[in-house]
Amino acid sequence: MPLIDPQLKEILVCPCPHHAALDEDEAASQLRCAHCALAFSVTDGIPVMLLEEAIATPEYDPQKCGAPEAVQPTDKQPDAA
Repeated sequence: MPLIDPQLKEILVCPCPHHAALDEDEAASQLRCAHCALAFSVTDGIPVMLLEEAIATPEYDPQKCGAPEAVQPTDKQPDAA
């Protein structure tokens, strides 16, 4: 079962300057940027697409992200359901 409505996923992109596509990680309840690997939590089908709330995955590359230095993703992990 998809994390978010397929029509919503079709129009959502990473909020970093590259606006890359997002891949679903159903096990972690996250959307992940295909370019910089930032992860965005999804709760009850609603993604949190704020860079300030983004999760830095182990694959996250700040050089690829291009987000302003003032905006740093967290290293928090989603709450276990």
